[in-house]
Amino acid sequence: MADTAARLLAERGYQATSFSDVIAASGAPRGSIYHHFPGGKDELVELAVRRQADRVIGLVDGVAG
Repeated sequence: MADTAARLLAERGYQATSFSDVIAASGAPRGSIYHHFPGGKDELVELAVRRQADRVIGLVDGVAG
């Protein structure tokens, strides 16, 4: 779900991306998103951004190393 959220956020932006969009695009059951992200959309966005940042750091480290 976090990877799907990251993709949708990049495509649509924060305001235009909803939990429903993430559920539809990821194929995850509706209840699972609320179970894994009880803090709501902001919690999901935080994880999605953190994962993307980790990927970028890994790429930079790979190039620099």
